[in-house]
Amino acid sequence: MTQTWFDKNQSYLLDHWKDACQMEREMEDIRDMYDQLFQEILKRVRKTHRELDVERLEIKKYNYVSLARSFWPAPHPGWARSGFFIEEIRLEELASEEGDEPVARVWIAPPVGARFDFEKAKKTVEGRLKQLVSKRKWQWEQDKDGASLNYPLCESRSHLLKLLLRNNAKGFIDCVVSNFDLLARFTPELDRIFKKYKK
Repeated sequence: MTQTWFDKNQSYLLDHWKDACQMEREMEDIRDMYDQLFQEILKRVRKTHRELDVERLEIKKYNYVSLARSFWPAPHPGWARSGFFIEEIRLEELASEEGDEPVARVWIAPPVGARFDFEKAKKTVEGRLKQLVSKRKWQWEQDKDGASLNYPLCESRSHLLKLLLRNNAKGFIDCVVSNFDLLARFTPELDRIFKKYKK
């Protein structure tokens, strides 16, 4: 049986290769601009929450952006620290009709092998949660590396994409900042949970 090397869609791209290469470059430029947009978002959040002195912008590689304090631990060397995350935020996710919706999370992850009472930590965080007036559906998840209190962003990914395209992305920026502002209200609780790591 003779192998078919290129399907219909691939054949179309080959027939328009020059245009496809230009489109590929434009897409990479857009991803770079999207990273720059999040740099501005983090700058704005940290102006209000100066105690959050560690940021990680890992949208392209790991599909998240996070803020933390320098003494909050990470489960493994080189990993993101415990803290506040917004995930599933890559442009590919926003433009998709499948997969997970964008999510915000409070992540609690002690160093691997450390003695740690997760149930006590959860109760500490839930003390703050009870004070919040929020329609969001908060939910705990836990794996071998840590526990996280998560909620889906109120805005759907299709709406986030629309906000990104309107009014110089102001609505999108305001939305992400407001979610980080909400997460940052758990800072005193994470300080208490990880106080033994503060030098």
